This record gives sequence, structure tokens and C-alpha cells, in this order.
Amino acid sequence: LRWEEKVTVRTWHRGSKTALMYRDFDLLAGGVPVGDAVSAWVLAGVEDRKLLRLSQMRELEGTEGGGLCKQLTLSKLRMPGEMEERDRRRMGYSDTDINGHVNNTRYADFVCDALRLEGLPRSRFLSDLQIGYTAESRAGDVLTLEVGEQGGQHFVKGVDEAGKTHFEAAAKFGEEIH
Repeated sequence: LRWEEKVTVRTWHRGSKTALMYRDFDLLAGGVPVGDAVSAWVLAGVEDRKLLRLSQMRELEGTEGGGLCKQLTLSKLRMPGEMEERDRRRMGYSDTDINGHVNNTRYADFVCDALRLEGLPRSRFLSDLQIGYTAESRAGDVLTLEVGEQGGQHFVKGVDEAGKTHFEAAAKFGEEIH
């Protein structure tokens, strides 16, 4: 991708009869695929926080991606045994969404900052990122960001002051081809 190049994002869901639903994404530049993504979602009831079966959601009927659906599934991340504290980060009001939770997109920023991507050589780039959200974070919470490396992957974990993990992430890097 180049500066100011227009990117088109196509997205759809795979449908589900359980509480877990996958959403697929294609990224295109000039009609040519340049990336893709997969996310897994669950819905919880507002009052009781119990997981909802997505087959009960009438709004989703007939909106699946059909033949566009990807086969990729996400597995639980396995953090390396050795992790070191890299940073402590206070969650701010500007990190939150309309529900008062830290917005899921902010965690990618936390991961990139913890991995100190500003020091990455220009020939390298973040090629693969998986983030698992395990607990809600709110403004005022403080997370310790721990980092580790194993088998060519870089890991980041956000842990609160009580020791509870709020997110886990794994990142891989690629080399620019000239």
C-alpha cells in the first residue's frame, strides 16, 4: 500500500447457531486483494451478561457471506512462560466506547506501543496480529503490559493490579520484498 492509496474493505459474517460468530474481512486496493482479517464475536445480554445464541438474533437472518466465507478459525493464544514487564498504562476516557469499555481497536495500539514498533526497521512490517479480549477494561484501570517472544512470534499481555488478564496478543513481522 502507498500513501493516500484508496483501500476498500468488504465484510460479512459466517452465521452461527452457537454464541460464537466469525466476521470475515477482505482489504482491496484497486480491486486487488492486499490483506484479510477474521474476528470472532460473542454477544451477551445487557442485564444478566449471559451469552446469547446468535441463531436467536432475527436481525442476522439472511445476512451471511455465503461463498465469501473464509475457513480460518482463531485458537486461544498460548503465552510464553517467560514474560517481562514493559510498561504500565492507565486507561483514559478517550480510550473508551459508548458503553464505557476500552474500545477494541485501542488494544492494537497498546500492543504496537509495548512492542516498540517505532524502532522497527522500515523494511519490516507487522504482518499478522491476533488479540484475545478476556476482561473488560474501563477508564481509570491500570494495566501492566508484559511482553515475550517464542518461535518467531512476539506476545503482549495486559494484566490489571489484581493480576487478572484483560487481553493477550500475538504478533508476527514480515520483510518488505523489493
